[in-house]
Amino acid sequence: MNIDTAKPILLNAQSYCALGIVALVIVVDAYFVAQRQHRFEDPVIATVGSYLKAINARNFNDAYRYLSTADRQVRGEAGYVESQGAYSGFALESASKLASFMQVWPIEQSGRDELRRIKVGYRVPAPADLAGLLLNWDETRLNALPRDRQQQILAEIDVRRKDSKLLMIEGQEQFELSKDGKAWKIFLDWASGTTVKLKTQLPKSGELEVRLAQTEVIAKNDELFLVNLVQEPRFSHCNIYRRSLDKPPCDRKRSGIG
Repeated sequence: MNIDTAKPILLNAQSYCALGIVALVIVVDAYFVAQRQHRFEDPVIATVGSYLKAINARNFNDAYRYLSTADRQVRGEAGYVESQGAYSGFALESASKLASFMQVWPIEQSGRDELRRIKVGYRVPAPADLAGLLLNWDETRLNALPRDRQQQILAEIDVRRKDSKLLMIEGQEQFELSKDGKAWKIFLDWASGTTVKLKTQLPKSGELEVRLAQTEVIAKNDELFLVNLVQEPRFSHCNIYRRSLDKPPCDRKRSGIG
């Protein structure tokens, strides 16, 4: 009777190298899976992501919820919301839908236990790309649409997202966050800034009516601030906006300008 005796398996250097590479790949893959999971569980990232989505939707009532107690003591919610030019009605619903598709990820963090500084990257649908579908983001016209037409617009946005036909833009932002009890809040340090009231003064005979998207800003030393102007032709139904993240440009062909 022949009995097979188990023989030891001998591995050469190449075999050991191959096994080492496989083990390294498994470890690296597990690390990145953990990092992606950490991004969603990190309360600092969660606060920043929610705040950015609210700002991009021009839902400033919601954005105010994520501000630090110190900032909210300087500026009340009603004054803040009114000064920022918040959307309402279907315009807000549409902008909120787009903002819900926003992706936010951390780039770097620093700071101590009670105060953090964080730099994040983001990716969000470009509102200007949907100007044709959303009536050049004319809030009055959007809110006046019949509900069935509004639902058609929302459904079209879903279709474009499913078909990967939404134009996405990317950017970076930096924030400071402070610990408010157990929660992390956006710290804008309004107490150290100066409130600047904004207004426009134009000749009555001008062909354009110009208003400010916000009526006040809090400015700090050596820091620039952005002012958005909304221009409305007196003899046209088309709104002309400054090109920015949340105010799409007007279709010049429709308005007959230029």
